[in-house]
This record gives sequence, structure tokens and C-alpha cells, in this order.
Amino acid sequence: MRRALGRLRLPFRGALRRSFLERNPLVIGAIGIAALLFFSAMGILLQGGAFKHTYLVRAYFADAAFIKPNDWVTVAGLQAGRVTGVKLSHGRVEVDLAVDAPVKLPVDSTAAIQIQTLLGRKVVALEPGSSSRMMHDGAVIPVSRTVTPVSVIDLSTTSVHLLKRSDARALDHLLREVTEVTAGKRRQLGALIDGLTKVAQAIDVKQRQLSRLIDSLQVLGATFASKDRVVVSLIDHLDAVLHNLALHRSDLEHLVRATDAASHDVADLVARNRGTLNSDLSNLHTTLQVVNRHQLDLAATIDYLEEAVKGYSSVGYSQGVPNRWANIYIESLGPVGVDPLTGCGGLIDQSLDKLLGPAPCSSQGSQPTGDGLPGLTGGEARPSPGPTPSAP
Repeated sequence: MRRALGRLRLPFRGALRRSFLERNPLVIGAIGIAALLFFSAMGILLQGGAFKHTYLVRAYFADAAFIKPNDWVTVAGLQAGRVTGVKLSHGRVEVDLAVDAPVKLPVDSTAAIQIQTLLGRKVVALEPGSSSRMMHDGAVIPVSRTVTPVSVIDLSTTSVHLLKRSDARALDHLLREVTEVTAGKRRQLGALIDGLTKVAQAIDVKQRQLSRLIDSLQVLGATFASKDRVVVSLIDHLDAVLHNLALHRSDLEHLVRATDAASHDVADLVARNRGTLNSDLSNLHTTLQVVNRHQLDLAATIDYLEEAVKGYSSVGYSQGVPNRWANIYIESLGPVGVDPLTGCGGLIDQSLDKLLGPAPCSSQGSQPTGDGLPGLTGGEARPSPGPTPSAP
């Protein structure tokens, strides 16, 4: 068995051991051409995206703008597919786009044919929308969401039409005026052009900030548009306020003049009494310093004063009820007290009776008692003396 296998392998071993010159050149050429054709076809297929996973998006344009199959489809400036077909359909140009599967586009996306290079290479640029729903295979972009570039022929046609309608003499007169104005001002024109160049560069650098500013202004405009009723109401109220101010214009003028005069008077008063004010402020500053140094003492004094006031108040009041018995401290003075002099029947009352005639005393006053001492205020009975101690 081993010998049979060895005999079968001998021809292959012999073929492999032959040199390149001993081989058949026709077979080698055929194999080389076949390999070249195979790899070329694979390269073309790979470049054309034959093995890529794509989905079809059909866009309708008003003009083909010389777009052709195998042109690029871009999203945000990056290649995202190929144009697979261009044909005329019902007066519109139907363009089939094979978009790469990983590229997800909202259903409200737009398409535009743009010039990518100076040599005129065109691409179909897709601009993603803001919808939450994504396109699927066979999605359609209508003409209302597609844009075609302006061609040079259109520009030349428009310019010729404008030149025909323009006044050549007026244009010549304008050029002469410009030439006369700019004569001898080459440096100024150069500085002006440099300044305009710098401004353009600054605007180009701040393009993102300007775009954000424009977006913010759009949001602000939309907010004002949604609040138009509130704005109109504010304007109406402002009109009423301005009308009231116009009616009281003389009063406002008088107020302004009076305020101005008062400010001048105050300024003159301060100027005349500057020395006194400085002295008073200095004394006040010294006083405040003393008070600041004795803050703890003042706090302790106020605390003690609160306790003292509570103690004195307890003499006239007990739990918020007035104590009439507190008058005993005054009545106990007897003839030396206040009532024998100013009370009803006192010395001053008797003198007035002699001069002006007798008058009834107030029932609320103190009444003299049988022992010559005034009674207690409020009809209170005098306290009876305590029992005398009995003799042993």
C-alpha cells in the first residue's frame, strides 16, 4: 500500500521539482492572465461596493446637473454610497442612491447636487433631518427637499440679460467717478483691502460662534412669535403709561426742578456746615468706638435691666392683673403723702374752693377719714393693724 501511494506521489514530486524554464510557457501565461483578470474584476467590484450592504434611496431632482452613475454620495462630507442610476421620470430626474447600511438617515433628510472639485466633479450630498424615524430600503426624497447647483451657463444667461437691461452710459459714468475718487489713493485702498481681508478672516474664524448666534436669534424670534399676544398687551399697557406721563408732564417737570433745587440746597448746606459736620462725625466716630469697646458691658446691663424691670413690674401686676394694694406704699406715708396736698379735700383743693367757690370732688379721689388720713385709692379699706400682743 505504501509503495502504491509512493508511486502516485512521484509524478507530483517530479512536477514540483522542475525548473521554471522546463515548464510549458503557454500554461503559465494562461494562468497569469486569468489571475490578473480575476484580481482586476475583484478590485473593480470592491471599489464599486458590490459586496457592501446598502439600501436604496430614490431622490427626485428638477435638473440632473450632469450627475451620472458611480458618482459619490456623501453625508457630512464623507463618502456614504454611490449613485446607481439616473433616468427621466414624469418630467423629473430620478436618481437612485445606494447608501451604506451603517449610515442612518432621518425620513426628512434633504439631498443636493454639489460641485466637489474645481474640475467639475459632482456628488449627491445628503443632509440629515431632525425626525426620529429613519429611512428604509426604497425611501423617497421628493423634489421639494432636493437642490441642484447653479451652472455657469445659467449665470452667463442671467448676466447677459442684466447687461442688456442696464444703462451702459450710467455704468461708464460710475466707473469714471470711481477712478477719479480713487486716483492717488493707492495706499489708502491697499489699507482698506487689507482691513476687509482681516475682517473676512475674523468672520471665517468666528464662523461657529456666528452660526450659534444666528441659531439663538432664530430661537428668540420664534419665542417672540409664540408670545405675540403678550408683546401686544405689553405695548398697549406701555402706551397707557406713556399717555399718563404725558398728562403729568408739568408735574414731572416741577418734581425734577424741585429735586434739583433741593439737591443744590443740600449741597450748599453741607458746604456751609462742613466743619460742624466733620466735628459731629468725628465725635460720633469716637462714641461708636467707645460703644464698640463696651459691647459686653452694655449687653450685661440690658440683661440686668430686664430682670429689674420684671421685679418692679411684679409690684403693680401679678400675672398680668393690676394690684390695687400697691397704693399702700403711698398711703402709708399719712399726712406726708400726696393726697393731703393734691387730693380731694386737700390743701390745694381747699384754697381753690375759697377763691373760686366750692366744687364737688371726684368720686375717684381719696376721701379723708375720721383720723385725718386719706383713704386708700379705689375704695380699698386700709389694712387694720395687727393684733397687739397680749401681756404675759
